[in-house]
Amino acid sequence: MTALLPYSGIMAGSITDREVWRVPVASDRLGSEALSEGGRPSQELRITIENESEIPVWLEPTARKLVELLKLESGWDSYSAKPISPHHVEGMFELLCEILEAHTPPPSVVPTTRGGIQVEWHRNGADLEIETLSRYRFQVSFEDRTSREEWEKELSIDDDLRFFRPIIQRIS
Repeated sequence: MTALLPYSGIMAGSITDREVWRVPVASDRLGSEALSEGGRPSQELRITIENESEIPVWLEPTARKLVELLKLESGWDSYSAKPISPHHVEGMFELLCEILEAHTPPPSVVPTTRGGIQVEWHRNGADLEIETLSRYRFQVSFEDRTSREEWEKELSIDDDLRFFRPIIQRIS
């Protein structure tokens, strides 16, 4: 069963469907990376769930916000901000699926002027911020105000992401 989300042109399946969101995207926003099997630009961004045993509490509100950001046009900040890249949305969603637990609260999701996305949590005396640099690269900053631990690092989706476990538990 498919239902229309409150965002024009964005379709969502029921939460038990494997394909949850299909989002129309203008082909000029996809670039050369998004070629379909036939060699033509894809017209959709698809967000899917592979493990349906427990639907994470962060999934729906985060996916809705990520999809909503795709509607931002060039200059959305009244200056020269770039529109949000579908590749950044895909990358962020993939990273979140890798690092978050089912009970992790949804992050705040904000656009960046370079066409990326930043997600952030400010909970339990800790701040975690993750910004997309490209489809597969991220800038992460963490601060624990109790222990005074503080760091920033750039990472790839292919890196060992196990270091996130205690951080995610801290903000959950």
